[in-house]
Amino acid sequence: MYIINVIKKQQTHLNLHIMTSNQVKSLLSSKGIYCDTLSKSKGNFILRKGFFYTHGNDSYKIAQRIKEAFGNEIEIIETDDIWKPFRGGVTVAQGSHFKVVFNFK
Repeated sequence: MYIINVIKKQQTHLNLHIMTSNQVKSLLSSKGIYCDTLSKSKGNFILRKGFFYTHGNDSYKIAQRIKEAFGNEIEIIETDDIWKPFRGGVTVAQGSHFKVVFNFK
């Protein structure tokens, strides 16, 4: 029984490395972590969540929630609060947003 659990954990660990951004976004949503965009670049995932008012949130708090959800499986590389003047119709990356860059170990 122990060997089967170890094998399952190893398979899960390996599968996290090859997941697409849509699969990771669904996984985050299932754990109650929502974002506007999630992209993958050079093996790192870039989560962006737009805001007009922060309501006490920041990118560090989002990173902590991701870390709590995945534990030691994840490495937070960068957190940043991007502040931009309001312009209607711009993308999330062009407006004010929280940015968290992470990857799976």
